[in-house]
Amino acid sequence: MFEIGFSEIILVAIVALVVFGPDKLPGLARDIGLWTGRIRRMINSVQHDVQRELSRADELKRLVEEQQNILDRHIILDDTSPTVPVTGKTAAPVAVEAPAQATLPAQASINAQPVTPLNPEPMPVQAALPIGTPVDVKTKQTN
Repeated sequence: MFEIGFSEIILVAIVALVVFGPDKLPGLARDIGLWTGRIRRMINSVQHDVQRELSRADELKRLVEEQQNILDRHIILDDTSPTVPVTGKTAAPVAVEAPAQATLPAQASINAQPVTPLNPEPMPVQAALPIGTPVDVKTKQTN
């Protein structure tokens, strides 16, 4: 940056000795050393803070890209998944059928016999009610 040679440093030292005198020169050199140390520490602190903030910004940028990728995947999955049309605010009726025959796991017993369910008939489907319709639990009637 600056091209200062040894001869220029000697010249500055002789001028300082003549201007400030031999009594004040050691104190002045100590003060200059303290101030340069403080300035260097301050510059290093600022550099460290800037580097930390840049690494946080890079991390945030990486997280935003990751979240965008996840969102894009969800949009693709939503576009490819079958959709069920929803009409109004009614719940879709669901029919539940019991399996025709249930069996025990093979390791449970060597002589495992097929077990029939208690209610092999499919459960009746009830009409769907609008969401929020009050129903009396005891009589199963709507109010």
